[in-house]
Amino acid sequence: MEDDDLLGEELMEEAEQIEAISQLSPMATRKKVTAGPTQKGDGGKPRHTKTEILRSRVSPRQRTSIINDAKSTKVSRKMKNMCVKASPKKRSGVIKGTPIPASSKQLPQHEVFPSALSKKPKSATGSVVSQKPPKGRSGGLALYYSSSSSVTILSSSPRMIDIEAVIEGVKVFMTFVYGEPVTENRGSFWECLSDMSFHRRGAWLMIGDFNEITGNHEKRGGRRRSDTSFLDFRRMLANCGMIDFPFKGNCLSWVGYRASGKVQCRLDRAVGNEDWHHSFSHTNVEYLHLWGSDHRPVLARIMSHEAKVKRNFRFDKRWLGKDGFKDTVTSGWRSSPSAGIGNVHGKIQSCRRAISSWKRLNKSNSALQIEAIKEQLERAQTDDSVPSEEVMKLKWDLCNALRDEELFWRQKSRVSWLKEGDRNTKFFHATTKQRRARNRITKLKRQDGSWAETEDSIEQTATGYFQNLFSSSRPGNFEEALKYLSTRVTPAMNTALTRAPSNDEIKKAIAEINPDKAPGPDGMTSLFFQRFWEVTAQDIITMVKEFFETNSLDAKLNQTNICLIPKTERPRDMTEFRPISLCNVSYKIISKILSNRLKRCLPKIISETQSAFVARRLITDNILIAQECFHGLRTNSMCKTKFIAVKTDMSKAYDRVEWSFLEALMLKLGFAESWVHWIKLCISSVSYQVLLNGEAKGSIQPTRGLRQGDPLSPFLFIILTEALISQLRGAEEEGRLTGLKIARACPPVSHLLFADDSLFFCRADVLQCAELIKILKCYGLASGQQLNTAKSSVFFGSKVPNEQRIAIKNTLGISKEGGMGTYQRRSVDPKNKFLPLSKTGSVAASILGPRASYQKAGRKCLSNQ
Repeated sequence: MEDDDLLGEELMEEAEQIEAISQLSPMATRKKVTAGPTQKGDGGKPRHTKTEILRSRVSPRQRTSIINDAKSTKVSRKMKNMCVKASPKKRSGVIKGTPIPASSKQLPQHEVFPSALSKKPKSATGSVVSQKPPKGRSGGLALYYSSSSSVTILSSSPRMIDIEAVIEGVKVFMTFVYGEPVTENRGSFWECLSDMSFHRRGAWLMIGDFNEITGNHEKRGGRRRSDTSFLDFRRMLANCGMIDFPFKGNCLSWVGYRASGKVQCRLDRAVGNEDWHHSFSHTNVEYLHLWGSDHRPVLARIMSHEAKVKRNFRFDKRWLGKDGFKDTVTSGWRSSPSAGIGNVHGKIQSCRRAISSWKRLNKSNSALQIEAIKEQLERAQTDDSVPSEEVMKLKWDLCNALRDEELFWRQKSRVSWLKEGDRNTKFFHATTKQRRARNRITKLKRQDGSWAETEDSIEQTATGYFQNLFSSSRPGNFEEALKYLSTRVTPAMNTALTRAPSNDEIKKAIAEINPDKAPGPDGMTSLFFQRFWEVTAQDIITMVKEFFETNSLDAKLNQTNICLIPKTERPRDMTEFRPISLCNVSYKIISKILSNRLKRCLPKIISETQSAFVARRLITDNILIAQECFHGLRTNSMCKTKFIAVKTDMSKAYDRVEWSFLEALMLKLGFAESWVHWIKLCISSVSYQVLLNGEAKGSIQPTRGLRQGDPLSPFLFIILTEALISQLRGAEEEGRLTGLKIARACPPVSHLLFADDSLFFCRADVLQCAELIKILKCYGLASGQQLNTAKSSVFFGSKVPNEQRIAIKNTLGISKEGGMGTYQRRSVDPKNKFLPLSKTGSVAASILGPRASYQKAGRKCLSNQ
């Protein structure tokens, strides 16, 4: 076992060597530390801890021999100094953090400092110490807290100090951890923590040096560990219901050096259970700078509330069925002037104001209602004069309030597979809190490498990034990119696409929009329009028909919020977020009508090599074909010597689509000019704001890009990809590219595409690879697409010579060989296997949190695997 496999044992080996030396008491230099209660000396001043060196009874030659033996081992420089110079400092296992400034009068309350404090700070007057002495020079825990704090020590051991405290009137449990440094002993410690969770009820925080990580993503340097080695630690966190907090700073808290080089790991962390996230929902963690230790201090700030932010209006399904709500909606909608394309936005605003006024007059907070009804029910049940009918009515009111509370948290949790039922509120609440904690943005890295940490600087960084991303590169001539494209849209298709919409078609479009999806800037979900269709129908129908008749769209209806979804566990810069557009339902109705018409024509327009978003085509079709092609590259006598596969990744594919090229492409395919104008109007009249921690910020005016969240976008993107396919087929017909044939009777396969996931096959020849790159560049310059060579890879036939491989990789500009990554959201194994992503380790994240986004079949598959 290599040294870096024993994460957290960075000092174990050194401590054992020191202890071995110290056991040779008549032959070694030893240090004796006398520490005890401070005693009054001369002048009433406290006598400080003394360190005295006991001289050895050995000759200088023997002493030199012993010290040289210690130097020959793999001992860190810090521990060498401890052996030779007999430094009085000792290692503390749990409490790590910065020393308290001399100006501080007492320890700050509600802040937990895990740091390597070797002794009680002089400024910590009025504090209490709970200490576990070290064993030799290994371990040793010390917990400092204010004497005015309400703290009860529940247990203490060499591995943890467990306390009960009261913070802001809430009873909490806090466990300060120094994880077992010996790998073989960790299992029992994790079991001990898991056992504590069985009888522990209430808010619970764990913080400290766990000496373990949850996966290789929390480790840099050293040998890669097997995924199974993390299971015990993950299982403990799951058993205790622990969820990470948002953090700032470098989370790789420990830095050490091994024979293989520098190793960094996230050994220190702070986690809390669902109750803690509920009571102190804005707790955050900061990893401070390294100094005086090989561990970063970790600072946990315990906060129950954040600064007030302006919250957007959101339609709440709990309001449905409440007394007077329907009348409020009706009067609010009709109080605005008559219907019209420019007036629907005004009617929505008027309705919002009426609902807000009704909400203030009618207590709609179900959590407060529950407590009030419980108190009334308690008084009614103990008062013999209260009739049983009134008691029964209070019980029904309580049931309704509980159901409203569950509906509220379900709506916020975005859970799509679990219906309302008994005792689901806690699950929905935990899902919401976990999602908020995961999505909270506390800092962003700028392009110059500096950090934006204030609200204003984060806003400037985010809006600047998107303004640049959505700015057109102004491509010029499209003739080369479209020269192989032929007309595919028939007059009958154009007639069906451009006909006037009927009332039934408009109503059907509204019914197909998911009522639980997040609303746009106006705050109205499709549930509002579905439930109050008789109130809004005339105005909505007029708005939609005027769009088709006048070729105009109110830009206010097309205002859009950008929601940032993390693509990684801890995103650091804007490229690690996926922007999802939250469009107004009033716009989505028009977009849904257009997309419903378009998708009926796609099977006759889109090439068979595209399997995404086309009716009667399965996602698995291209997966099966790709699997056979990879098998041929390994085993087929012709393929394994003369062919390669190239997997490409397009950077921000949807966001870079050039509107002018899409317009020219659709006209070349034969779409009617009126249809093309409608599409351009939908995608170009948009304006953006970015949602940062729940608040809409900035103003972005794009000149390119498709919205992920617009019903039209996926269909428009696969139409855009037809330009690339036409160039590939033209090159095949002219002999500039050769597709892969795995059998004589099989057609050649040169490309397989699933939206922005692409696989290309060609001969293992420098000329053909140069032709492939030329086609991709031509397509990219016209469409705005940009090849990400860092995430692309090339897979060679098993018998392709090494010299040829080097030349091909240089031609392609792709250095990554083999390990094809993922294709169509599945991991590609070079040994002829397409593995589910859960097999490659991403399932661990799902196990640690509520599997809220999985459908029923997905959750069953996850359980079976």
